[in-house]
Amino acid sequence: MRRLKRRLIERSRAAREGRRVYAFYRGFRDRRAGRTANPYKPGSEEARCWDAGWQYADSEQRESSPPPVCRFGPGGDYVRDWPEEQE
Repeated sequence: MRRLKRRLIERSRAAREGRRVYAFYRGFRDRRAGRTANPYKPGSEEARCWDAGWQYADSEQRESSPPPVCRFGPGGDYVRDWPEEQE
């Protein structure tokens, strides 16, 4: 009986973790697609995971924004953007 009970507990933990991961991935995917509505029940664990995935994708998009038009203008970096000397 102990073995069966342990397997059932492990199965339920794996299912719960799978739902969390799927909700996170769905939030990530929805942010990339431009969707803002959380499909899960407010306050649920899946809703929090969806929101975390959405926030992660949002921060990733902000970090990978294109460089400014003028390399040395606002947001430019004089040290990294300066052309290397030609020999």
